Amino acid sequence: MIKNRSIIIICLLASLLVLFLAFSISRKSQKLMDNFSKSPIDHKLRNEMIKKKIWNITCPITLDRLTLLRVSYIDFDGNNHDDGELVVFDVIADHVLAIFKELYDNKFPIESINLINKYNGNDELSMEQNNSSSFNCRNIPNSSIISLHSYGMAIDVNPQQNPYLITSYENKKTSVPIFPPIGMEYINRTNIRAGMVETVFENKETVIDVFKKHGFSIWGGNWNDPIDWHHFQVTREQAETMVKLPYEEAVEYFNNLVSTNN
Repeated sequence: MIKNRSIIIICLLASLLVLFLAFSISRKSQKLMDNFSKSPIDHKLRNEMIKKKIWNITCPITLDRLTLLRVSYIDFDGNNHDDGELVVFDVIADHVLAIFKELYDNKFPIESINLINKYNGNDELSMEQNNSSSFNCRNIPNSSIISLHSYGMAIDVNPQQNPYLITSYENKKTSVPIFPPIGMEYINRTNIRAGMVETVFENKETVIDVFKKHGFSIWGGNWNDPIDWHHFQVTREQAETMVKLPYEEAVEYFNNLVSTNN
């Protein structure tokens, strides 16, 4: 009788252990899923964006059309992070999540993914910190033309490994400033190193290909002046079309564009 009770107790303990392990695995899986999520921007974030002039009333989109993304990424030391944040236009949110999930799965290193709020909207400071980001209502540098970042439809990735170059003319002399300056080490784009967008994954795709297949058909590395290796965006025509459409119609429009290009 005692022996039978012992067997029953052992079986019960084993069953509880199995249930505990199953619950732990389920929680872990849920946590991983939550690391690639989206949500409307809350009241606190809205106020901060207004206070820091990251959004203002002249921006081409309203705050209601912006979405906060949370993504995981792997840094250059191989450490996992689950605190990456991006603000993007609501219509493209799912595709941006898919992009960063692919980069994460391919172990593509990213230094940091912080909202531009952390740098008070200062794009140069964000680049100096090698930060990857998206929404920031501003003009293209040295221009009166509004940037696609103002639509939440442009993304910058690892500015140090993928710098920005623009020709400068002063006192009858031509120079090509590099932003950030440390990006000088990565001007040779045939010498592929960690964090460069020309990195080729096992499936033969590059970071450029991943962005392109999710609708970001414009890569600043194809421009002549400026050259913006860290910059990806949709076309200006597409951006202006989407902001005029209701959400559901804009989603259908963008998904059709993505399907056509793949």
